Amino acid sequence: MHEKKHRIPTHVLYKIFIYVALIALAISIIVPVAWVFMASLKKNAEFIGADVNPWALPKQFYYQNFVVAFQDARMGDFFLNSFIVTALALALLLILALPASYVLARFKFRGKKFFNGAFMAGLFINVNYIVVPIFLMLSSWNKALHVDFFLDNRFILALIYASCNLPFTIYLLSGYFQTLPKGFEEAAYMDGCGYFKTMVKIMIPMAKPSILTVIMFNFLTFWNEYIIAYTLMDENGTLAMGLKNLMAVERTATNYGIMYAGLVIVMIPVLVLYIQKQSASCTFCSSPQKNEPVSLLFLLFLPHSLKNRSVSFPEIRCNPPDSPLPSEKTLLLSFYYLQYSPSLYPSEPFQFAYTSFSPFFC
Repeated sequence: MHEKKHRIPTHVLYKIFIYVALIALAISIIVPVAWVFMASLKKNAEFIGADVNPWALPKQFYYQNFVVAFQDARMGDFFLNSFIVTALALALLLILALPASYVLARFKFRGKKFFNGAFMAGLFINVNYIVVPIFLMLSSWNKALHVDFFLDNRFILALIYASCNLPFTIYLLSGYFQTLPKGFEEAAYMDGCGYFKTMVKIMIPMAKPSILTVIMFNFLTFWNEYIIAYTLMDENGTLAMGLKNLMAVERTATNYGIMYAGLVIVMIPVLVLYIQKQSASCTFCSSPQKNEPVSLLFLLFLPHSLKNRSVSFPEIRCNPPDSPLPSEKTLLLSFYYLQYSPSLYPSEPFQFAYTSFSPFFC
């Protein structure tokens, strides 16, 4: 008798491919970052020489590189400027984008299609192409008003950052608001809440996952931005400008340890934010029955698994009676249950969930 050939199922091969690709991508990111941290603690003599091993550990932790970068290169001042500009830009962006996206998603009024089309068109505008007109406009305002306010101003820079990222933010948030059930709004109206109070007390807390996604994306954009800051700022330069100056000076002087210390100073806030959001997302993505994290891969493979009935969906449980709203976790699980339980086939809302619940949160 011929032996039966055991074939590996296609979905198993697909999972293996995804895991191998993710592991390779993680290694390609972690190794350079770890090497920069390691190089920032080396003396300059450990970089120069024919017998120098670039992958060798530091002979001793030389923290003087960070001291020189903060004091002599003014990285501390640039760091503070970037923090202020990024915080102001995020605050202005959320103040403008949350009401706009909520109104565009939940209400019908004249001109709605025009505004939606205008914001969609804004997605295709690269701000780097219009930075010179922005500079000329601000410079002309200074001359017309006989002031020196619109250039080298951290608030103006934050306002430009927020304005340039408004279309993307409204696009993402409005897509999330459209999927929220109308029953919560109707219950709030019956309890005497107005439009504004309903938005602030009910709808915005329910949109927390999408807001966290917006904050993450825009924080990275604002923190690493260079072209606009270099064009509009002078004395109040951001961290990207300071790092550019530091690398130019120290590369000429062959002080590589100080140069890598400047790179670490730029990376630390981003890494801290990633770690903080990762710890918060573990709570958000935990199972209702067991305190086990649910990874993004679970969300990606869920439609296929439900279609083949290879995964039993966990029991959907609501919050205690004293809780006014269901948790984001319960909403997400209920969302998947309602969409895939009747037909067991992927549908359009899964595309939305993949877009809104980005890899940062699982």
